[in-house]
Amino acid sequence: MGRIQFLESILADSSGSARRVLSRLNIDALTLLAAARSATPVLDEEVLWTPAADRLKLFGGVLAARRPILAKFLFGGLRAVFLGPGYAQPVLLTLELESVRQAVRLGHSQVTSAHMVLAILTLAEQLTSLGLTLPADQVGVNGAEKTLANCGVGFAAALKAVPAPPSAEQSASAQRRRPWRTHPRYPPWTIAAAAAADEAREMVSGAGVRVGASHLLVALLADSEGPGAQLLRVLGADPVEIAAEVKEQISLR
Repeated sequence: MGRIQFLESILADSSGSARRVLSRLNIDALTLLAAARSATPVLDEEVLWTPAADRLKLFGGVLAARRPILAKFLFGGLRAVFLGPGYAQPVLLTLELESVRQAVRLGHSQVTSAHMVLAILTLAEQLTSLGLTLPADQVGVNGAEKTLANCGVGFAAALKAVPAPPSAEQSASAQRRRPWRTHPRYPPWTIAAAAAADEAREMVSGAGVRVGASHLLVALLADSEGPGAQLLRVLGADPVEIAAEVKEQISLR
């Protein structure tokens, strides 16, 4: 659902609270809708929304995000202190938060590795739509979406095919530095999904070493029967071959 469709839905009830608020402000609902439709760009009949790319831009993780050097230094330092050294690089953090958004969007009760596949696919799509690019030293570790695309896996098809989480799946334990995984407002993460995200962060070590979407894809596909691998099979792709190809791209053994 795009933003226009959302606005239409909340204004559909002529006696609803949204209509009453507009009435108090002397705003005609139909006029507001008409103005919103004419002012909003539309792609495939839905507003193109780019929350993941916007978040990464805010974090200073793209070339187009021009911020003072001091501000970038301080922001990166704060991420490292409060979220841990693995998240001093913003791509993994952005993908985790986008995984939560995808689970909420689908009305799923838990965040699984399938939602992380969606996050990988949509982040690349959003960056492209905004004309944003990653720094040169991060391009090589964020090529997972291209590998998936070469195997016929795209975001639109994946969104329709993603499986609902098993009802009996155990949720991950609370982590002080990963509050979004167990926040009461959001679907909790499965143990397997949380473990994959942590494994991606631990795949490499050392100052200046980049961790990206490719590491996350390899980590979540380590579970060959997990929701992420199942999603790829439904779409006609071989998760084992994809994992092997991505490993080779990022020189993982």
